Amino acid sequence: MRRVSGVLPADYESGGCAVVHIGQEIEQELRRQGRSAAWLAAALCCDRTNVYKLFRKRSIDTELLYRISLILRFDFFRFYKPFE
Repeated sequence: MRRVSGVLPADYESGGCAVVHIGQEIEQELRRQGRSAAWLAAALCCDRTNVYKLFRKRSIDTELLYRISLILRFDFFRFYKPFE
């Protein structure tokens, strides 16, 4: 089994997908790119405090996740694809 960004095999659900804390994944990718929460907030046209709230969410709306994926040029939906 593959490992996805800190998700251990013990965290698998019956559907074959890993349990993902998408807010943490977004925060990690943002930091990896050397960008700030203020930068993401400006790109999303929202307040910086909303970005920090987003980091604490286990799941988010797919449209918002799509927008963030485009902004960061990173496919966050990969965390929800079944493993081979």
